[in-house]
Amino acid sequence: MRVIIRYFTVIVTIGALGLLLLDKIILPFYVRQGSDRYLPDVIGMSYDKAKSSLELEGFFAKRGDVKYTSAYSAGTVIDQYPDPMKRVKPGRTVHLTIAEKERMVEVPDLLGKSIRSGRLVLSEIGLTIDSLIAEFDAEVPVDVIRWQYPRSGDYLRRGSGLTIIISKGNPPNFFQVPNLFGLSLVNTDSAPLDAFLWIVAHLLSTRGVDGHRTVVIYDEQSGIRAARAFWFLELFGHQDVRVLDGGVSAWERDGFFTTTEVTVPTKAIWDVGFVDARLATWRDVQERLEQSEVVILDTRSDGEYCGTTVRAKRGGAIPGAVHIEWTNNLNSDGEFKSASELVALYETAGVTVEKEVVSYCQGGYRAAHSYLALRLIGYPRIRNYIGSWKEWGDREDLPIEIPGKTS
Repeated sequence: MRVIIRYFTVIVTIGALGLLLLDKIILPFYVRQGSDRYLPDVIGMSYDKAKSSLELEGFFAKRGDVKYTSAYSAGTVIDQYPDPMKRVKPGRTVHLTIAEKERMVEVPDLLGKSIRSGRLVLSEIGLTIDSLIAEFDAEVPVDVIRWQYPRSGDYLRRGSGLTIIISKGNPPNFFQVPNLFGLSLVNTDSAPLDAFLWIVAHLLSTRGVDGHRTVVIYDEQSGIRAARAFWFLELFGHQDVRVLDGGVSAWERDGFFTTTEVTVPTKAIWDVGFVDARLATWRDVQERLEQSEVVILDTRSDGEYCGTTVRAKRGGAIPGAVHIEWTNNLNSDGEFKSASELVALYETAGVTVEKEVVSYCQGGYRAAHSYLALRLIGYPRIRNYIGSWKEWGDREDLPIEIPGKTS
């Protein structure tokens, strides 16, 4: 038994010494004296150049992971395995990580979609909502998207976010006058038009507006409600009407004070006038069709203009209309673009200062916004078709146009 133990001990000792000799002397000598070599550093090279460099040293290159980044040119090697300058045997395969341009995603058209639907659409393509703003809008149902930035057709990196404005529906009743700012005139014949304008004028005078004091109008941004009030006051002949650019959002952003206290207005006596050149009826528009010195300006969304979004008996546009959506008047802060930007926007589309411009939308809100934008850059002859598409599209005796089609 002792002999067996002795033999076993000798064998184990010899084996341990052999392993130690192999690990500490034989293998290091083989590595130092063998054919292994340092692996070249190919990071920063193009894939083709990296492949050639590795093959010259006896290695093989293999495309590995792809990383989407804007920090490197497309096709550049940004990592390698094994690491650079490591000693390896010739014939070793080197895995290379290659840079590719970041994937850009086309921004979808979310206007008219519910906020829930909009979130789903964005989620499916890797975009998010950065900023969500809710504003009153009498023309757009509650929780429906009415404005987006960037606009549809632009491109963003995956993971980027949009600014979205959704509708809160009709504004609350002001001074017990129910939903006045949510009303749209759908018949611009004389009797209903006169009655509608009397209601608006009466409201303004009972809230302290007269023809002698400056009126400053504001909205949450430079929005369509403020623009419509501006247009009404100019229609009634007021000589000093202003709009707070950027609205209360810009006011608060610049650190100015706001209050929740209510000031009760004192009724004013105002002999309201009427400036016919500020208003268009359906007859005015019909008479101006195909007149070279007149531009019919469609301020609605792409879908409404093209007839894919139908909000009257018929979809489409007034024949010959130039389409510039009202949101193009604003920058990302909700303020009007500079005068030079607005001039370029409209002149490029053929809406020039010497022509008479008749703007329209669905009910005279967005049309009033473009009316205001053109007034800001000095256009002298602008009319707001207050009946707009709701009246025109409902009347089957009036012509319409769908881009690429006529009827």
